Amino acid sequence: RFRQMPTFGRATIRRFHRNVSEMKQFAARDYEDILQCILPVLDGLFPEMEKILLDVCFDLAAFHAMAKLRLHTTATVAAFRVVTTNMCTTVRKFARDSQNIKTFETPREQERRKEAAKKLAEKNAPAGASSTAAKEQSSSVGAGAAKERKLNVETPKYHAAAGYPDAVERDGSLDSFSTQIVSHGLILFYVILLDALLSDNNLNL
Repeated sequence: RFRQMPTFGRATIRRFHRNVSEMKQFAARDYEDILQCILPVLDGLFPEMEKILLDVCFDLAAFHAMAKLRLHTTATVAAFRVVTTNMCTTVRKFARDSQNIKTFETPREQERRKEAAKKLAEKNAPAGASSTAAKEQSSSVGAGAAKERKLNVETPKYHAAAGYPDAVERDGSLDSFSTQIVSHGLILFYVILLDALLSDNNLNL
């Protein structure tokens, strides 16, 4: 369904991958495009949980839109708080309602887990073991069916989302500050410090 989604503008909505769940090296625009187009994609796909799914996606899209605002006022910050509360409530409700639904890792995630298990088994193999035995052991460790995955809302990222409106009110819009500024400042500081040290060494010589 994502593949059937038409493009919009020169770079607003781009052509989706054939299998969105198997995409790797996501860019920020990929997440944004998926979030903007996911409502019609999910429409009618899961009849039993359609309402809660659409509510979750809508609240996430609303939260994303409010977080991306480049200019905030008292009214928009108040609206941002309401949107954030609704988003957190809906996500928690979805996590509760989907506990009985079995979901599994994707084939790509399964392959990555198997490869990691094989490498770990080969690394921990006894020093005197033959290469054939080590390979057999690593194969047995990496084998197995796909693991069951559940939505985990007990993460720092999810809990930090509630503080976004406070951050906007305290520090301004979220695009007005970045860790890049600190990184560039540190690089400049180290360059100046290194230049000063080299100059002192030349004087001493």
